[in-house]
Formats: sequence, structure tokens, C-alpha cells
Amino acid sequence: KVTLKVSNQSTVTVPNVVGQTQSKAGGTIAGDSLTVGNALSHCSNTFPLGIVSAQTPPQGKQVAPKTTVNMTVSSGPCSASVPNVLGQTSNAAGTALKSQGFTNVVTNTTTSCKATTNGKVTQQTPTGGTTLATTKPVTISVCSVPPPSSTTTTSSTTPTGGQNGQVRPSTGAAGVSTGGGSKNH
Repeated sequence: KVTLKVSNQSTVTVPNVVGQTQSKAGGTIAGDSLTVGNALSHCSNTFPLGIVSAQTPPQGKQVAPKTTVNMTVSSGPCSASVPNVLGQTSNAAGTALKSQGFTNVVTNTTTSCKATTNGKVTQQTPTGGTTLATTKPVTISVCSVPPPSSTTTTSSTTPTGGQNGQVRPSTGAAGVSTGGGSKNH
């Protein structure tokens, strides 16, 4: 006699727990016949402190009951050391700050600087080396010395030798009158 045993393998759908608090997500996972796995802590500039920012396996996946669902929980905004960007061009400073995760860079221009620093960062707040949440603003001041103004020379003709406001004609090199007087005939 041969006996066949038929197994009914059922699956469950992994729920979406991203955006929930860690405790609520754990309840949702357990309530769907799944196992709550590890909860890793990671900074997030998108999700507030204590909120699930990622999960594995992903939502919607069909899995066997009691499958472990791991979560990543936000530890709050990411922070980094502000790089010292003094003396760099505005573009180079912006690139250096963004490479460290700072996305809120405020650029001001200042004319209170020397021509030798024109186009360069002369001030930054906070100073280089400060640890700051990457969502916070970093302000840089870039020197912008205006070009020297051009001087215009104005010439005026001064009458020669007349009395009582009369203009006497000036004479050329050969003593010839170049005009300006009145002729009497």
C-alpha cells in the first residue's frame, strides 16, 4: 500500500511597513504570520527618528509563512563634518559641501574683500570641522570685487586774453587768426 501525503504550501504577501513606527511595523509583520527580524538603525534625511525607512523582503512579495522581515529604522537626520572651503571658488566649495551630503548651501556675495580673493570663499558658517546635520544650511560668502571704474577726461576750452568777457581769437603757429573775433569793414 502506497500513501501520498499532499502538502498545502500557502504563501503570504509581505505588507508595507515603510513609514510606520518600529513598534507598529513589528505588529503588522507578526499579524501577517511573518517573523519580525533585525531592526537596523540608519540616519535618514527623509524619514524622522524611529520611522521604518526600508524593509526586506519588499512589500508585495509572496513568501512562506514565518518568513523573517528585516527593517531599517531612521536614527534621525544624517550628519557630517563640514569641510573647510575657505579660499575655494564658489563652484568648488559647492561641490565639496554636496559631496559630504550638505544640500542646503546658501551663497552670499561680499564686496568687503581684497581683489586677490575675488571669486573665492572668504567666510563660511559654520566653520570647517563642525559636525552638522546635512539638512541644515551652510552659508558661504564669495568675494565679488567690482571692476575699477573707468575715468573720463573732460576737456574744456578756455578763452584767451579777452577782457570783460570778450573772447579774443587764438592764433595758430604762423600767427594767423584761427577765428573767433568779429570783422569790421
